[in-house]
Amino acid sequence: MKVTSIERLDPHCDASVQSLAQVYQNIFGNDPGWQEGYECRMCQTTIPLSSGGGACKRCGTLLLECWPLAKIVSDFLQEMQKSKAVCLVAYDQSEIVGFTWGYCVIVTKDLGEHLDAPDLEKLVCGDMFYLDEVAVLPEYQGQGVGTSLLHSLFAQQNQTHVLLRTLEGRTMHQLALKMGGNVLCSISKQRVMMTIPL
Repeated sequence: MKVTSIERLDPHCDASVQSLAQVYQNIFGNDPGWQEGYECRMCQTTIPLSSGGGACKRCGTLLLECWPLAKIVSDFLQEMQKSKAVCLVAYDQSEIVGFTWGYCVIVTKDLGEHLDAPDLEKLVCGDMFYLDEVAVLPEYQGQGVGTSLLHSLFAQQNQTHVLLRTLEGRTMHQLALKMGGNVLCSISKQRVMMTIPL
């Protein structure tokens, strides 16, 4: 398996956005479980997409898909309308195997509240590039795809720092630390806010 190119995704190309959404769903809807598979409305259990859906094994209630493709597409297109938004995708031939996207933000109290990071504006200020998503298909992980995507994305930025929110101890957290990242604070759900110098 080899990545053949990294390219900017055109958010106006329906076929590319649909392909991105399918890869997104594949990555975030399976183990280790990102709360984006199926959900039971009765007992709030979240089950990976790989389970195939059906009924909840705990209570028998019909499972609902948490992140259907239409919702992923809608959310992505909304993100791409933000200031200086950019999405890069890694391809193996013509298949998307990884992606990253982000946009410019001004650090304010409202942004901190939106990111579930109260007092963020006391830790950093000004304009920053917010790294919203980075993901690589499991079979392509550990081969430098995520690092290549980030280097390509960061090379296009005019800010001096990138802001991101990630799970503590996970791959993105470790990668950000290797790139000179700093943990600003711990927040809910075992996540941390970080900056990475450009």
